[in-house]
Amino acid sequence: MPPSGQRKSSISVPSTTFEKRRGSFQADGPLPTGGRRGSVDIFEGLPMSRRGSISPLAPKLEAPTITAIDSPDGDFILLQCRISSDTEPEVNWTHLEDRIKNDSRHKTYVKKEGDAWLANLEIKDIVRKDAGKYSVRAKNAAGENFATVFSYIE
Repeated sequence: MPPSGQRKSSISVPSTTFEKRRGSFQADGPLPTGGRRGSVDIFEGLPMSRRGSISPLAPKLEAPTITAIDSPDGDFILLQCRISSDTEPEVNWTHLEDRIKNDSRHKTYVKKEGDAWLANLEIKDIVRKDAGKYSVRAKNAAGENFATVFSYIE
């Protein structure tokens, strides 16, 4: 069942591209700078050409979330993804295939939460160019997995 406020999407992925598709969700919600719609695609595994390198202990990504945050320090959106991994995973976020680095508008960090890790991406001062495909990739010694979020800024 999709998280509250989200509905399933019917985007299809060719079976030759990914090992297993776990789900796809869409959400609508307000942003301080206007409307926002987003969808989340969750994949387990890597492209089929790298199947042999995947271990059952590779990080497992749960459904990512997008949240608009109203803060005294300024409004921002927060993309989060819960990751199950025995060790702290190396996490990278990308926007339109470009790796996101910490700067005055973007902040990425990973924190321990219970028996899992929470990958976070904060984006301040939202503008139209922030719309598009965001991916989070988690990697440890056993393998890697990723999830993709599509954000629409209106």
